[in-house]
Amino acid sequence: MTKQLQEAVLSKNLNFCPTPKNVNYVELSEDVHRFTRRLRLAEFFYDEETDSNSKENETSANDKDNENTDDVTYTTTKTPLPAFLYTPSDFTPFSGRDSNLNKYIDIISKEIMTSKPRKTFPNLRNGEKQALNELKKNKNITIKPADKGGAVVVLNTSDYIAECTKQLSNITHYQPLSANPINKYNKIISKTLEQGVRDREITPEVAKALLAPHPTPGRFYILPKIHMEGNPGRPIISGNGSTTEIISKFVDFHIQDLVKHLPSYVQDDMDFLSKIHDINQAGPLPTDNLWLQTHGTAMGTSMAPSYANLFMGALEGKMLNSSPHQNLIWLRYIDDFFLIWTHGSSTLDQFLAHANNFHPTIKFTSEISPLKLPFLDVMITLQDGRLETDLYSKPTDTFNYLHWGSCHPHHTKRSIPYSLAFRLVRICSTEEALNTRFAQLSSHLQKRGFPHKQIELAINKARGTPRPQALQRRKKRCYWDTENSLRGHIQPCVTQHLQHPKNLPSHPPFIGSMQKGYTGAPDDSISPTHQHQGYTGAFHHSIQQQLWVQALQHTTVQNVSLHIKHIVF
Repeated sequence: MTKQLQEAVLSKNLNFCPTPKNVNYVELSEDVHRFTRRLRLAEFFYDEETDSNSKENETSANDKDNENTDDVTYTTTKTPLPAFLYTPSDFTPFSGRDSNLNKYIDIISKEIMTSKPRKTFPNLRNGEKQALNELKKNKNITIKPADKGGAVVVLNTSDYIAECTKQLSNITHYQPLSANPINKYNKIISKTLEQGVRDREITPEVAKALLAPHPTPGRFYILPKIHMEGNPGRPIISGNGSTTEIISKFVDFHIQDLVKHLPSYVQDDMDFLSKIHDINQAGPLPTDNLWLQTHGTAMGTSMAPSYANLFMGALEGKMLNSSPHQNLIWLRYIDDFFLIWTHGSSTLDQFLAHANNFHPTIKFTSEISPLKLPFLDVMITLQDGRLETDLYSKPTDTFNYLHWGSCHPHHTKRSIPYSLAFRLVRICSTEEALNTRFAQLSSHLQKRGFPHKQIELAINKARGTPRPQALQRRKKRCYWDTENSLRGHIQPCVTQHLQHPKNLPSHPPFIGSMQKGYTGAPDDSISPTHQHQGYTGAFHHSIQQQLWVQALQHTTVQNVSLHIKHIVF
C-alpha cells in the first residue's frame, strides 16, 4: 500500500505543489509590500518618463532640422548592460506624493491582510502526504527528472553515486584536485578584469559586478537518459554561485547576437516551421534525400549553448565549403542539424567520410528511413514536393503536464491547455494531423485532472487562429502598458489564497494616465541608463578571449558523436 501511495505522489510530477494548511502571513506581507512599492515607483517615475520621451522627440526633430549642416557631428554610443549587473535598488518613494494612490494602497493592504482566508482543501489524498514525507526522508533513493520526456526517475542512491563516480573518473574529461582552487581562479579573474579596465574595454563598475562576492565550486550531477540503452546520466555542472557564474552570463549576453547571424541558425520550433514554410513557398523540392544530424554538447555554464553554437558555426562552414557536394538546405538548432541533400545516395558515404575526418573528436553516424524524420518537436514528411509537418513526441515522453490539482495560481493552470493547443496550430500543417493531435492533447490533459470544458474552450480558441498568424512571433508587451496587464500580472499573486476584497477599487486612480508611454521594468529594480565618458562599451576581442577561458573552467570537454538520420524518398 505504501508503494502505491508513493507512486501516486510521484505520478503528479516534481512540479506539483501541495496545498498549504495555513496562510503564511509573513510572506503575504512581503508580497503586499513589493506590490505597493511597484505602484509607488510607477507613479514616481511616470512624470520623468513622460518628460524624457518629450525631450527625445524634441531632440529628434532638431536633428532632422540640422542634418544638412556642416557643423560638428556628435556621436553618442549607448551600450545596454544586462540586468544581472545592476544591484537591485531598495528605494521606495515617500507616501505623501499622491493622496488617491495612498487611499488605494491603504484599502488593498488592509483588505488583504485582514480578510478571512479562503477555505482550502488538501490536494493530496489520505496517506499521500505521509508517503511524500517518507520519500523525502529515504536516503537510499535519489529522485531526478529524466533527461528527456518529463518522466520522474527513482534510482538507488548507490547506483546514482556509482554513475557519477564513473563519469568523474574519466581523466580525459575531469581532473581530481587536492585543494579548492577558488582563490587561485579569483586572482586570475581579478587581474583579467583589471587589465580590461586599464585598456578601457570595460568600466570599473562592470568589472566590480563581474566578481562573485562569495564564490563556491560548481556542483556536479546527472540526469538519467532513460531513452538510451543502459540509462547513462547526462553530466551537468551547476555554476550557481561559482567564480564564473556572472562572467558566463556576461559573455553569453555579448555573443548571443553573433549566434543569430550564423547561416544555419534555428532559434526554436517556431523559427524552424517558418523556414519550412519559406522552403515550400520556393517551389517543389527535388525527390531526393533529407538529412537530420544530432550530437551532444556539455551542459552547465550559461554561455555553453552560445559558445557551442559559434564553434559549430565555424566548423560547419569550413566542413561544408570543403565538401565536394553542397547541400540544398542546412539548418541547425544548437546540436541538431536539418539538411536537404540533392546529390543522390551514391554520394552519402563520401559525405559521411568527409565529415568524420574533419574533426578529431566529432564523429557522425547515420540512420536511414524510407518516409520521414523528426527535427526538434516536429515530424517532417515529404509529400508531392512539399514538406508537411506534424507533432513529434519522443517515445519516452510521459506528458506529465502540471496537475490541475496542484496549488498553483488558477490563471497559470488555465493557460496550459491553450498554450499547448496553440503550439499544435503552429506545428501541424494539415487539418487531419491537427484534429488528431487535439484529440490526443485532450486525453493527456484529462489524465492530469483538467476539466473537459476547460480543455474544449482552449482548443476552440486556438483553432480560431489561422496558422500563418500563429507562425508570426508576437512582440512582448510592456509590463505596465495597460490596465489589464497590471492587474493580470500582479493582483492574482497576492489574492489567490484569500477571499476577494469587497471594497477593492477596480484600479489605482493614476493608472488611466499611465496607459500611454510608460515602459517601467517588471522587477524590483529600476535600472537607469548609464553613460560612461571615455568608454565605448565595446567588448573587444582580447578580453573576450580571456573571459571565455575563465567561463569555460566548469565546462566539460567531451568527444561528440553526431548522429545523422537519413531519409530517402
